[in-house]
Amino acid sequence: MRFFELSLASALISVLPTLVSASCYVCDELIEVDSLMADCVVKRYEDIANEIASKPNGRAAVNFDQCSDVSTEGSSKRGAIAEFPSLSDYTDHSLSKRVYLIDAEGLDCLKHLIETHDSPYDPTVTFDLYESC
Repeated sequence: MRFFELSLASALISVLPTLVSASCYVCDELIEVDSLMADCVVKRYEDIANEIASKPNGRAAVNFDQCSDVSTEGSSKRGAIAEFPSLSDYTDHSLSKRVYLIDAEGLDCLKHLIETHDSPYDPTVTFDLYESC
């Protein structure tokens, strides 16, 4: 009986750190970023983080197509209708993916990687959240 209790306790102790530090296993690990998306992540970090925090499972599908209008914030309005944002800066669709499943830890990591990235986005950079964080 004592042997069974000890073996059960040792099994739980060996598995417990894995369960406690479990991250999002279904979230995207590789995120391809262009300069427009990088600006968006930094400028809209709080909004994206709040969206993720509002989800019961702690992760959200973040659509970075919404980032195309970051450079047009504060555009002039005519009556109640805002002017259409200029698409001239955003005609390059070189990104292979625009929607990423990401959790709060992954978003924090992505923001840090973008802020510390010191070379140009030519035309994109792929960040590996698993390796870099």
